[in-house]
Amino acid sequence: VEAPEGWEAPVVFVSPGHGARRNPGNTSAWCVQEQEFTLSVAEDLAEAMEDSGLFEPVLARTGSERPSYRRRVRHQERAGATTLIDIHSDSRGWWAEPHQLCRDLSWSYASGASPGFSVLVWDQGDDALVARRLSMARSLAAALASAGFPPLTGSGGYSEDYEADVTPGVWRARRRLYMLRQPSVPSVIIETHNAKDPEEARRWEEPATRAAFADAVMAGLVSYYVLGGS
Repeated sequence: VEAPEGWEAPVVFVSPGHGARRNPGNTSAWCVQEQEFTLSVAEDLAEAMEDSGLFEPVLARTGSERPSYRRRVRHQERAGATTLIDIHSDSRGWWAEPHQLCRDLSWSYASGASPGFSVLVWDQGDDALVARRLSMARSLAAALASAGFPPLTGSGGYSEDYEADVTPGVWRARRRLYMLRQPSVPSVIIETHNAKDPEEARRWEEPATRAAFADAVMAGLVSYYVLGGS
């Protein structure tokens, strides 16, 4: 990942999704809670950012901390971060019966039709802020796709809660998600993959996948800032 001459490292707020009280998120096909997965990915991303010298990452939570979303936004404001990335995994097309356990891989999966990442963005509110949100979301999605991560396409198992953007992998949220609409800086949610797909979930435990993801996110952020993000 390279930055232009004169680059000054921006402060980026990295929020591991879920992890608030009584909000663990989904459980993957391999029995990993989303709040634990997102913390691990966010820590890997923050470490890569620090090592690159191109960014100053700030983590929304560490260890056993369980901050509310409101506290995270206040933390972002105090830290002076100019962008916010909220890391999640998704659970699309899950057809299992409620009594079945995650270890039972005889589940019926619809996930084969909905693999890949999605970058969620809120496209309502102040026009200038919306433009920056969309610019960041599109830059990140383009970088992830260029690195070989498949963007969620088609209906993607999403309902009327999301609308596909012109950039593959970018989805405009129709739900009032707090971490998208509340921050005063551009923010996105990156749904890294379909956690209910055993193959995708296993791949995201590989160090090479984590490293490629971190490089792609950093490349997308460089592109966004060079285009005039602030």
